[in-house]
Amino acid sequence: MPRRTSSARNDGVRTTYADNNKNKIIVSKISQSLKKGGKAIISVMNLASTEYNAKYKFRLKDSSKELLELQASSIMEKTGNVFDPDYYLIDVETKIVYRKEMFTNGNKYPTELIIRDKRFYMDEIVKMCEDENLKVIEKRFVKAGWKKDFDENEAREILLICEKI
Repeated sequence: MPRRTSSARNDGVRTTYADNNKNKIIVSKISQSLKKGGKAIISVMNLASTEYNAKYKFRLKDSSKELLELQASSIMEKTGNVFDPDYYLIDVETKIVYRKEMFTNGNKYPTELIIRDKRFYMDEIVKMCEDENLKVIEKRFVKAGWKKDFDENEAREILLICEKI
């Protein structure tokens, strides 16, 4: 689901898609919107940590049983903590993360959705940026903020500062 963020200079969209071609388009559009020397801050969810902490793994092409049995949560609506391993499972082949979300606020009836998202390994998102003429000048594994001492298995997100070359 897209999350809008805003900065003093422009309004950006924070999102990832299960289809990686769409993610490449996002990075391409970031690059196209910058002048040479312009900078972008890119934050993506960390797949290494997600895999490390995962309790549930499956292969969707073999069976959807695990997905159907996954417990629904209201995490998106209440806390936004989409990293709780009790509420997601990973397709071991495609590396897509699945969650069931229950939404009740503002709805006459509760709505349950299956959410799919793409999370990234550090080298994967760095290469995606470099392929679009974005030089990564800083990269970190983060939970929140810019603390330096998280390793890839504990950090929820990857934060990059890129410069258009």
